[in-house]
Amino acid sequence: LRTQNWRETKAARRLTHTKTMVRGSNIFFFLLVCAIASATPIPCPCDDQSLCKPINATDRPEFFIFHLFGGVQDFDWSMVTTIAIFGTFDPTVVCVAHKANARVVLSAIYPVAQLSNATNRALWIKDQVSQVVDNHVDGLNFDVESVLNTTSGSAQLFTQLVQETRDALHHASPLYQLTLDVAWSPKCIDLRCYDYKGLADATDFLVVMDYDMRSQIYGPCIASANSPPPLIQQGINDFKALGIPTSKLVMGLPWYGYDYPCVNPTNATICPIKEVPFRGVNCSDAAGTQKSVLTLMALANSSSSTGLQWDDTLSSPWFNYKDTNGDMHQVWFDNPKSIGIKAELAKHNSLRGMSMWLADYGNFLTHPDFSKEMWNAME
Repeated sequence: LRTQNWRETKAARRLTHTKTMVRGSNIFFFLLVCAIASATPIPCPCDDQSLCKPINATDRPEFFIFHLFGGVQDFDWSMVTTIAIFGTFDPTVVCVAHKANARVVLSAIYPVAQLSNATNRALWIKDQVSQVVDNHVDGLNFDVESVLNTTSGSAQLFTQLVQETRDALHHASPLYQLTLDVAWSPKCIDLRCYDYKGLADATDFLVVMDYDMRSQIYGPCIASANSPPPLIQQGINDFKALGIPTSKLVMGLPWYGYDYPCVNPTNATICPIKEVPFRGVNCSDAAGTQKSVLTLMALANSSSSTGLQWDDTLSSPWFNYKDTNGDMHQVWFDNPKSIGIKAELAKHNSLRGMSMWLADYGNFLTHPDFSKEMWNAME
């Protein structure tokens, strides 16, 4: 899960430009050539050896899924265009995905404390390119959510890293893909003050994480929607204002929600939550617990004290329940109805496509009907 701990482990570092950036360019290209020349791919795991070639598909609408655990056989491969592996890599995923003409990309998380170290960047990129080539996959998905800013130079260094990585990948094969996960708006969300236009230019597209929108709560410290469409539209407008075309944006949607314990509630509608600070703001969604849509739907069906409610303004479902101690909880999550509304928003804005965190939260074996509804809502 993309928890607050996940975000906090990528601690903020104040970085400055150094002469190493200039000196490192020759080192970078030397190591790149070495990486491509010395790479020894693992044997193709597919019976059909042609399935180990990179996917050749350009400028198509994206249906980008994240995979962390479990098998992949039950995914709707007629919809998937890219699968990003964030857990243990199973080589047979390449066979399944490539047979469906879907790309497989590996997660890429760089230690931001080393952004100004050109030698370390070059060595890291060399390793990333080798992993892509050796494992017969199709590229990388950057997931860096650390505090960076343009004042210190760290944001520019990150853009340089991404551009160098793309150059290296395309040196190995022009078919390789490079993408980057970004916050729902470019306006310094969670102190991620990145060079978003430069990053969009340096990647094939940005996967916009249109969730965890209460990571920093500036208003009343209460439970509310994780992924409300009005904020999603605001974020799209913010990216467009920077000159980033909508063809470079993929809408990332949550297949999870938050279970919030209420603190001294006075009515069934408003759920005050514990103040848990995050990056300088006193209240955050860390007061809740992330749970999959399947878990929360089961909870709504078995334990809800309010029945499933709908917020028209936020286009989101919610419900209350009482735990074993008799304490009230309020749950906000997404279901096929709310996902469908956001999918229409993506189409209305002519985005590159859609994504979900996490495809594994839909289980076709235990909940085939509901899982299919969730997938179909994103068509």
